Amino acid sequence: MNEETKMKWLKAFLRVYGILTLLIFGTLLGGYIIQTPTMNPGEHSTGLSGTMLLVMWDLCCS
Repeated sequence: MNEETKMKWLKAFLRVYGILTLLIFGTLLGGYIIQTPTMNPGEHSTGLSGTMLLVMWDLCCS
């Protein structure tokens, strides 16, 4: 592979990676801001927490 081909692959990879990163973190941030029920910390002892809580860092100590 020559340098031009490598650069083309790198540009494509970084573009796809950037778009996916924005989609994932944008969705998580939006859900956190509007406080959707799937992001609700709930009660950890009873297991009634939101389904998407596992993808966020739960920094709250209760």
